[in-house]
Amino acid sequence: PKMDTDLIVQLLIVLSGVLGVIFAIFNYKTVSSISLDSLDEAQGFVNGDISPDSMAKLRRIYSHIQNGARAFLYAQYRFCGFFVAGFSIVVLVLTSRKKVEGSVNKFEWDWEAGALTMTAYILGAVTSMVCGYIGMIVAVFSNARTTIAATRGWDACFKTALQAGVV
Repeated sequence: PKMDTDLIVQLLIVLSGVLGVIFAIFNYKTVSSISLDSLDEAQGFVNGDISPDSMAKLRRIYSHIQNGARAFLYAQYRFCGFFVAGFSIVVLVLTSRKKVEGSVNKFEWDWEAGALTMTAYILGAVTSMVCGYIGMIVAVFSNARTTIAATRGWDACFKTALQAGVV
């Protein structure tokens, strides 16, 4: 009974994560079906109001935004890397010191507990940075595609933006 409940909960957690990834991939594929490469490929999505010159300008602006976002992320994560490295040492030291049971002012060092806590901190920070990177790249990726979808009206534009945001 207790073992079965724990196993079911663990399976539900893993299944939820897998379903979330599958849903994100589906939405990414839907958004990425809007082409920026040629007007002919995008024509099925565009109502004809966009000219080849406008598509070229859109691709150029998209490229500049993409380069700017990558430069920003590089600078941001370089700083975050130094911060995480430095603060992980603080976490290690502060979580390794523990009070000796039964004493008032006696402490001992438990480096294993501190190292595990520091590892959890680093993994959390890295996971957060990876999610932020993916979010920024998907946002930039979908920006121009949402613009193309807007040529078909609010419904297509909103649907594209929502699907990109889900990713």
